[in-house]
Amino acid sequence: MLSIFSFKRRPGKLLAEEALLSPPLAATSPSGVEQALLAPSSPSHTATVDTPDKVDGTSVTWYALFVALVIALGSLQFGYHNGELNTPREAMSNCDWSIPSVSDESRNNEATFPPCLSMSDDTFSLATSIFTVGGLVGSLLAPTAADRWGRKCTTLFNNAFYLFGTLAMALATNVTWLVVGRFIVGVGSGISIVVCPMYLTEIAPLAWRGTFGLFNQMGIVLGILITQALGYVLNNVPGWRFALGGSLVFSVMQIIMVLFCVESPKYLAGQTGQAIQARAALSKLRGSADVDQEMVSWRTGLTSLEGTVATTLPSPGATGSDTVSVESGVEDAQLLTHVSIDRKPRTQSIRRQSDRPEEGLTSSKLDAQATQSLNFWTLVRSRHYRPALLLALCLLSVQQWSGINTVFFYSTTILAELFPGKAGLITVLINVCNLLATILSVSLVDRWGRRPLLLTSMTGMACALFVFAFAVSFAVPILSLVGIFSIVATFAVGLGPLSFLLAVELVDTKAAAVVSSLGLAANWLSNFAVSSGFLILNRVMGGWVYLLFVSILVATIAGMYFKLPETKDKSTQEIWRDMGLVD
Repeated sequence: MLSIFSFKRRPGKLLAEEALLSPPLAATSPSGVEQALLAPSSPSHTATVDTPDKVDGTSVTWYALFVALVIALGSLQFGYHNGELNTPREAMSNCDWSIPSVSDESRNNEATFPPCLSMSDDTFSLATSIFTVGGLVGSLLAPTAADRWGRKCTTLFNNAFYLFGTLAMALATNVTWLVVGRFIVGVGSGISIVVCPMYLTEIAPLAWRGTFGLFNQMGIVLGILITQALGYVLNNVPGWRFALGGSLVFSVMQIIMVLFCVESPKYLAGQTGQAIQARAALSKLRGSADVDQEMVSWRTGLTSLEGTVATTLPSPGATGSDTVSVESGVEDAQLLTHVSIDRKPRTQSIRRQSDRPEEGLTSSKLDAQATQSLNFWTLVRSRHYRPALLLALCLLSVQQWSGINTVFFYSTTILAELFPGKAGLITVLINVCNLLATILSVSLVDRWGRRPLLLTSMTGMACALFVFAFAVSFAVPILSLVGIFSIVATFAVGLGPLSFLLAVELVDTKAAAVVSSLGLAANWLSNFAVSSGFLILNRVMGGWVYLLFVSILVATIAGMYFKLPETKDKSTQEIWRDMGLVD
């Protein structure tokens, strides 16, 4: 049975840095109760919680799975809108005004819904690619929203973008409204693709970190499959409108179900005065009131790299950008650093206070400094962060430059000449293959490790792209099927899910949100370039356009072979040591 369906895991290597993929706890000025929650447990208390299930995070509750599935509905909606124009394109855009159902009256009367929206290839490319522009905007807004309003509220209100955008498309009377709707759902998708992985990781037990992280990719893949299947069945007039509006069901489901979910306990712990609420949320997720050991492990993970990073960050005054504060040693409060993205320019400072509260930080200072920021220039100037940032940007860009979305966006168009009348059905089967391969990746990611799975995936994808380019160029139908199914399978088992996971595992907690946001910005820009330019290049180069993607993958494989470390079961210190960044 795949590990995603089991409720117990073998204890693996224990990591104190459980919080690597999520924003850390904030500096607080704790009350007596909060101090007890965040301070190290006494020896006698530790003895009561130091059991395998309670310390190593090998168990998972039904409630935690419920919350994970509700969160993944956001990823599902992203996947749904990502591929919604592919299969119903013919009915939606190829208007045949000679048929009786398309009368001049309905065509010219804007008070009614026209049966179709006539679009050229260039206009269809615009309607497809504008989604990525909205996604870029959403991914840049998401970190601020998630830090200010929390993961739960951001997830809840993000459905407004999905609702309004979907209605604009389904009820569109012209191409302009279709494009506007695509942009709006793109914004919602950009927010989802940042917040969902963050939220999932922050509720996950330690041993389930990789699996919960893949719930995001599972949601995306399932969303693409659903929209392609609906588009195939409803590829008619007025069925295409119902296909575009189908995601309303998932928006309403998430709005209702998220009300029964807890806020991320790590987010709550990062807010001043919210330690009690954080403990209550964690207790509900774990099904146990005894969660002190896990909360203590958060602090341990956050402070382990503090000294190392502090010595390599730019000196005060090196840049006029955001503040980076490194604080340590407050004995009673056990100071933890919280990072948020603050785009207002500030004077950079790196301070270390005395180990004694009376000699260093006071409670009021801790409250004032509960939120500090880490920005792009700080990452670039640090010799520890810079290599990891470049690897993350490369992985998330290459995910799009592999050409995968040319399959999800345009497979019906590409296969129509080779398989007249069957291209839509083949597209649905391609997405079934995508789902099965993604399920397989869940069982492999913590068994094989990230590095070998990623390199194998990219190598297989490069070979499959070469086969597909040859088959399309010389019109070999069966070989083209082998190629396109292999492209999707090899992508889904490695490059698809691992790009997001590795981007945040390569850095410590303080940098994870910024690296994710920058990486996703690069991902959206690459997506826009590929989706908007592919049909043009395909007209000029034919099937050989796929050799461009092959060359990009080959270059990336070579680079990752020499530069990418294994991250499975490793702390950030161990990863950086493998990269030669620390002794």
